[in-house]
Amino acid sequence: MPYEHFIGGIASRGMDQFRVDGENIVVDTTDFQNVDWNELFEKIRTYV
Repeated sequence: MPYEHFIGGIASRGMDQFRVDGENIVVDTTDFQNVDWNELFEKIRTYV
């Protein structure tokens, strides 16, 4: 599925406007092998 089609589906349902109070942690999951899991878990711990 092309990226534009995927994003269009999200926007058409209004999910691009979804907001949650608090911090957001952005994780690039293009390749899960490149995710620094320890760093991610440390960030999560700081907010819990």
